[in-house]
Amino acid sequence: YGSMSSDERANNIMLATQSVNGKILMQGDTFSFNNVVGERTAQRGYEAAPVIIGDKVDSGLGGGICQVSTTLYNAVIRANIKSTERTHHTLPSHYVKLGMDATVDYGSLDYKFKNTLKYPIYIEGDASGGMISFNIYSNKSLANVITNIDSQVCKTVKPGIEYVDDPTLKKGETEVVTPSSTGYEVKVTKITTQNGRTISQGLIADDYYEPVDAVIKRGTK
Repeated sequence: YGSMSSDERANNIMLATQSVNGKILMQGDTFSFNNVVGERTAQRGYEAAPVIIGDKVDSGLGGGICQVSTTLYNAVIRANIKSTERTHHTLPSHYVKLGMDATVDYGSLDYKFKNTLKYPIYIEGDASGGMISFNIYSNKSLANVITNIDSQVCKTVKPGIEYVDDPTLKKGETEVVTPSSTGYEVKVTKITTQNGRTISQGLIADDYYEPVDAVIKRGTK
């Protein structure tokens, strides 16, 4: 995240990662990202940074922490632990493949998973050096289980363009009000192998990112 983040976004990512680092879940415990990280407020050190709101990118407290929840989501999948609550962004995320993101919004959207393993798990999170990483630790027998994720775009939907006449702009001048965003239908499959043999394979996400039509002002003056 280092090369594409402002200082404010980087600060939010580091705060959220520190909140998750060291978390222990016993067998049957449920992890809630919002409960663990808490409300993103200025009093708690969070700063305003770009965040996806609906079909637009705006500024909001805690902008950037969806990259934390997304990274954790991908680590949890690869530990062969099932997520119980996860929502994709309304717009594609540039830091992860389609269908592999997990957005959060305190009081609204959460990311949750349950420790369905027979042993406790320990979550190690680190956001130093401009990189986010999560390690999931549990019983050593799990080292023989390997989980891979396959993201496939099944359909691409091109956005349209809506022109709005603007008498304050000279003829020939244009101004983009809303940038366009391509729509995608995506299916994500999880494939789990043990000692070289496939033990499970199934669809874990069937996501649709709706296209966003561009809105462009054109001058009539």
